[in-house]
Amino acid sequence: MRTDDSGAASFVDDSGYAVVSSGSALMWDAGRATGTATATDAGTAAAKAPAKTSAASAKKAGPSTASASSASSAEAVAETLSADAESRTAVMDTAVTDDTLTVVPDQGFLADEATTYPVVLDPPAVKATLTGWTALWSNSPGTSFWKTKHALGVGYDAFVDNKKSRSLFQFDTRRVAGKKILNATFTPYAIWSANCVKQNVDLYRTSSISSSTTWNSQSTSLKWYTKVDTVSAAKGHSSECPDGDIEFDATAAVAHTAKAKDTLTTLGLRADEGDPIAWKQFMSPLDPEATSARKPRLSITYVTPPDSKPSSVKMSDPKVSCSASSAPAQIRDATPRLTATPTSSDASNASLRPHFELYKGTATTATSLKPSTWTDSGTAGTSVTATLEENAAYRFRARTEYKYTWQGATHSLYGPWSGYCYFKVDSKGPLLPKVSSTVYKECAGTSCDPADPEQGSVGMTAGFKVEGGAGDVRRYDWWLNGAKLGSKTFTANTPAYEIEAAPDKRLTNTLRVQTYDGAGNASPHADYQFRVAKGSDPVASWKFDEGSGTTAADSSGKNRPLTLAATTWTDKARLGGGLRTDGATSSASTATSVLDTTNSFTVSAWARLTSKDHVATVATQSGTSGGAFQLYYSESFDRWIFNRYGTDVDSPTIVRALSKKPPVAGAWTHLMGVYDHNRKQIRLYVNGQLQAATEFTTPWAAKGTFEVGRMKSLGKYSSWFEGEIDQVQVWNRVVFDNELEAIVNAENPATGHNEAALLASWAFNVPVGHTALDGSGRGNVLRLDTGASFAATDDPAHGDVLELDAAKLGRATSAVELDESGSYSLAGWVNLDVSRLENTTLPHSATVFSHPGAERNSFRLWYRQEAGQTVGDWNFGRYETDVLNGPAAGVVSDEVNSPGGWVHVVAVFDSVNSSIKLYVSGQRQGDEDGVLSDDAYQPTGPLMVGGSRRHDTGEWGNPLAGQLDDLRVYAGVLSDAEITQLATVDEPPVPIE
Repeated sequence: MRTDDSGAASFVDDSGYAVVSSGSALMWDAGRATGTATATDAGTAAAKAPAKTSAASAKKAGPSTASASSASSAEAVAETLSADAESRTAVMDTAVTDDTLTVVPDQGFLADEATTYPVVLDPPAVKATLTGWTALWSNSPGTSFWKTKHALGVGYDAFVDNKKSRSLFQFDTRRVAGKKILNATFTPYAIWSANCVKQNVDLYRTSSISSSTTWNSQSTSLKWYTKVDTVSAAKGHSSECPDGDIEFDATAAVAHTAKAKDTLTTLGLRADEGDPIAWKQFMSPLDPEATSARKPRLSITYVTPPDSKPSSVKMSDPKVSCSASSAPAQIRDATPRLTATPTSSDASNASLRPHFELYKGTATTATSLKPSTWTDSGTAGTSVTATLEENAAYRFRARTEYKYTWQGATHSLYGPWSGYCYFKVDSKGPLLPKVSSTVYKECAGTSCDPADPEQGSVGMTAGFKVEGGAGDVRRYDWWLNGAKLGSKTFTANTPAYEIEAAPDKRLTNTLRVQTYDGAGNASPHADYQFRVAKGSDPVASWKFDEGSGTTAADSSGKNRPLTLAATTWTDKARLGGGLRTDGATSSASTATSVLDTTNSFTVSAWARLTSKDHVATVATQSGTSGGAFQLYYSESFDRWIFNRYGTDVDSPTIVRALSKKPPVAGAWTHLMGVYDHNRKQIRLYVNGQLQAATEFTTPWAAKGTFEVGRMKSLGKYSSWFEGEIDQVQVWNRVVFDNELEAIVNAENPATGHNEAALLASWAFNVPVGHTALDGSGRGNVLRLDTGASFAATDDPAHGDVLELDAAKLGRATSAVELDESGSYSLAGWVNLDVSRLENTTLPHSATVFSHPGAERNSFRLWYRQEAGQTVGDWNFGRYETDVLNGPAAGVVSDEVNSPGGWVHVVAVFDSVNSSIKLYVSGQRQGDEDGVLSDDAYQPTGPLMVGGSRRHDTGEWGNPLAGQLDDLRVYAGVLSDAEITQLATVDEPPVPIE
């Protein structure tokens, strides 16, 4: 490293050649935030504005202009390094050792109060653009005039030294390396001419120069490559041709070094060396009179060609990624849209688009495609092809096209090509698939009829072979009875595939299959119809109707009894008898396993949970450490849950399906857990409604005992159930939704009628104080409030009844535990007070049953008579939230009812079908399927008779004036036959006197 008196430094190689030169090491203060750079790579927004060339600055509006000048003074270098025009500058001292360059800040500058911080310390290495100059004298052939202060001459000096002279200038043009050079102007300042007659001066591109370059170097290292311009000029002789700039076109020279990506451009000047009149001199950059405007300058106008391949070369419609020739994409659209994202270092200043070439097959002639829209860098462009040939192979590639405007004309530059993307057009789908099965054979005709045999059973899985209808099939979709069961996509052609399906209903089932080829073309639907036998019966079923003993018989006929431990019996379960467990030691277990837990199965039970302070297991089948599944109540989640455990270890992964609502303690609830092996899924149903379906893929075989009321964990039993359990059933198949009604609503196979459980019955014949005893035997007494009383009537069909005084808001309550997400029925006889209803100036809303919350009722059964009317109608409604004006569902009687006289009313909620129904005098009102009612909230208070919350204010009201008799509350759906029987009164015979 070398430094001169000005602080400028040169980094030289072993031969003394200056590899890098710097101007003075500068420091400057903050000033303003903007400045002028010596070379600005501004890029171009080509179509936006014509190019502009300026030696003072570069404009963003067109091709970039780089201005190169010397940097021998602090002022010039500060300008070069973008110090603000108002910045204060100072030159720093430099110190050089063999391997370091040290700059020493000016301490006076730093301490000066006029200095504005922050202060920038910058040794401007490689920042100056004029890195060197020299003169060659024939009379001093071995002398270097490197960076001489002497005027720089060209031609034959016959006036003073009788010598031939040539001058060279070297510029750092690394900023434009690799650029497209549109124009370059070299401007030296002429200070002497023999006369005012113009003489030619030639500009050459030469090899690089250094401090060792002399006249003699021309025979060795210095090469005068190419003459790039000739200018005829005469300046600096007299006032008639004064000093001034002479501009040379250096475009060819700069374009050469830019293309070669060289960092230096060296220019040489020569004149006629035999004619003294051609002698000229130019000002040295170190001349004391050399202002920045008089120093040699090289002004370059350029654009930045794209140097990278476009990204995201693919199809956008259809959406297909770039595919290799070994696996070309298959598309069915004969006019695909090609897309690519062009890029440029000029970013938002660039005007770009992708240029596509499309080839058919192995052709070498391409179709050129270009979007009509230009965008900036990083924005995708698309082109739509013409209609392509069916079954023909194609390939395409893309490159970036860069548009710019120069001297009023529009031009383009191009980047490198991307790789090829291969595809084939296939717009015809596979033929109709063919389906066959060895278990479920297809019906003989176009549809099934009774002559076709019933095969397999509901829930029994079997294979179905599908022949895809073409050799290039890649995807199979299949549906069963309108519900999509699965879809399988292959990466290679798969002309045949075997699927599995389990019929979900008896008699005619329809398996629909559709295939797709690699292009996405679909085949016609193939409908395969077959008849199925009824679902197989449970493989174990325990009714718990024994009432005594230490075993519970298996009513399935498979002889898998349960051995009871520390349990008691109850005759008031959901369906007759049941099993009562204490939550500590009670359980019931089989001697062997019941289920293959690696295949599909279903477990269901009626459960009445009486304590929510611990985990309570309804059913499981044990392994070594734990159970394979668990149907239970979780204290931490406060939900019913059906679990599958991933492995038989102490800390297995757990997959859960949770109920949507917390359990209702003390109420009978139907639970069902399903493991569907075909769908790799577990499902939980509560009261016949699907609560959750969760993926489960790691079944394992639990070969231990089937347990009711407890669960094995860490090799020991725990999680004891506290409450009552009834009707535990186990199937070795999936139980489907269309089977739930018979199971959850407890259909009696012998009669076809549902079996509802009577939870409360109040006949009012044996009152005890202000309490009506419960005839169901479950102890759900009805407590009378003020305004409610017992009364004897002369009507032999009713005898003693409950009489309500509406003026006193007479009503009664009972703590009947009713899970209102499950099915229930309300029934009773009503005799409305005619005298009150005759007052038509007011509306009447007489409540028979309700279950009130804080502001609203969960359900309500009532008679309504609008003001001004003498007749009314019966209503039953359910309410989703305990909020005024919340969503509700209701059913209204078909016709008005004349007030007065005993009327029997029944309200039914069917949880499996999510419907409510109303019966008046044994006759169903409204549609046979009832009215849809998806949900209702669960109050925590008692059930109410004779009153409810008002729907408009939430206050107590809606009293019933009149009499009630034979009120009943059921868990379950009453059958039409039972309702008809309840509405029929058998009057006792009239005594004969």
